[in-house]
Amino acid sequence: GDQSGGILLWSLSGQQHELIAAGEAMGSVAYLAQANLLLSLSLSNTMQVWDLQRGRLAHTVRFSGDIDSRPLMVTQPGGSMVAWVGTRELVVADPTSGEKAWSLPFPVSPMGRTNRAVCFHPDGQSLFLFTPEKVTRYDLRGKPLGEFRSPVRLPTFATASPVAPELAVCADDGLRFVNLETGEYRRPDHATRATSAVYSSRGTLALRTSMGELFLLENGLERQVATGSFIWSAAFSADGAWLALGQADGNVRVLPASGEGQGRSFPAHQGTVTGVGFIDDHLATCGIDGTVRLWSLKEDQLGLTLIPFRSGVDWLVINPSGYFDGSEEGQKAVDWRMGNRWYRVDQFFNDFFRP
Repeated sequence: GDQSGGILLWSLSGQQHELIAAGEAMGSVAYLAQANLLLSLSLSNTMQVWDLQRGRLAHTVRFSGDIDSRPLMVTQPGGSMVAWVGTRELVVADPTSGEKAWSLPFPVSPMGRTNRAVCFHPDGQSLFLFTPEKVTRYDLRGKPLGEFRSPVRLPTFATASPVAPELAVCADDGLRFVNLETGEYRRPDHATRATSAVYSSRGTLALRTSMGELFLLENGLERQVATGSFIWSAAFSADGAWLALGQADGNVRVLPASGEGQGRSFPAHQGTVTGVGFIDDHLATCGIDGTVRLWSLKEDQLGLTLIPFRSGVDWLVINPSGYFDGSEEGQKAVDWRMGNRWYRVDQFFNDFFRP
């Protein structure tokens, strides 16, 4: 296989082995509780749908163009739809079927930037597309429902509040809040220029800046979380009690949602942790090393490593004991290194293959 990707360490038969995998560099993860599906979005042009009950790749959704920066998916509140913005199109997909529900093509920017953002309405029955000129509301089939002037010049991300009828919009020139009942927008007193944001179920807003800083905004008060490392991704647990941070140094931190205290930290990836997401008492992470991983938060232990490949159809799933499942070509795309000797994963087929 191509020895240019992520490096994982496993123990097989009491010996330390090194797994070399050339998977797709990943950008974000999201969990659909209703369908028990884990979604991962690559930095190129595919979204993977993982069936967690069966422990395998279920679908791959392709889209045009690439992601101009860190890709972020938004999921439908109370539903199973997902949306994201690429350099060439807005994509709204149904992960349960592995199909695009609809898409909207964009003119190709000479600078390669999208300057667009998408988010669902809090009721989950429509979504908003932010551009530098306007905000357009669409129903779930792609029919325009109306539009209003954009509150920001260069939108980068948008998210809906779970406790108020408003949207938080991140932009190069600062944060804005859009009131969905009046259409009015306001700029908070603080001057944080967040590039992405995530709400907790209790209404706390976590803001990540382009400098890797993290701020929490609650009841109009903003405070910075002392992290000690460049923060690349953040997510709250479903009950709003915990906050997970993906760091550029490959570590993940889990701390109280208040941001206070050191919490606990563990190494998760070789290189930047580009996405994090809670799944009950587990945590899903993805990284620039081309892997998606599931962790038990009770023991801070790795459960599964999921590796998608650029073909869009090949994949590999491995647990810490070395047992694996995957497509036929996926099994050939990674190598074990034992000392100075190299072996293909499929050479362990009889002992470690567990579909």
